[in-house]
Amino acid sequence: MALRRIRKELRDWENPTERKWRTEEQMELVFSGFMRNITSNYESKFLRHTMDIVKIGSTFCNRIYEVPLECVSAGPVGDDLFHWNATITGPDNSPYEGGIFFLDIHFPQDYPFKPPKNRFTTKIYHCNVNDKGGHCLDIDKDNWSPALTIQKVLLSLRSLLSDPNPDDPLNIECARLYKTNRAKHDRIAKEWTVKYAL
Repeated sequence: MALRRIRKELRDWENPTERKWRTEEQMELVFSGFMRNITSNYESKFLRHTMDIVKIGSTFCNRIYEVPLECVSAGPVGDDLFHWNATITGPDNSPYEGGIFFLDIHFPQDYPFKPPKNRFTTKIYHCNVNDKGGHCLDIDKDNWSPALTIQKVLLSLRSLLSDPNPDDPLNIECARLYKTNRAKHDRIAKEWTVKYAL
């Protein structure tokens, strides 16, 4: 299961295509196919009958518009489909603007039911990233869902760069500076971006 899902995500990265639905009939046809696919993937009748329709609809909408963006990229390291490298570009109007931040990603054998482990390999001055590159993104831990993809994880990490959470820090000194002297914090973050991510 994990290998099939990882291969699918890799194909999505290698062959980005926009999905445009011209008619309601076409949308309905695709949705019904998606529903058949979802229910066939679950052998338990209990799961089949108790799935939340809102969650299914949300997953469907996310998948049909899932198009890889230029601000994130990812792919396997050599022939190992369970080990990927990824990049995130620094968001505009942030101290990380212009930087390219590398990440190391390891997929577990039971992916997508368990989240991939990922960490920054590029040094970054950010209150939610520790000195080993670990971060505190909630969808990588407690809020993980099999409907999420590595693309969504990377986009969420990129969003974290422009909208840090100093109330849940991994770098306490950075969080303190973010709250008390934002200009100095941003200057240091920019210096680190120039030094390590350009």
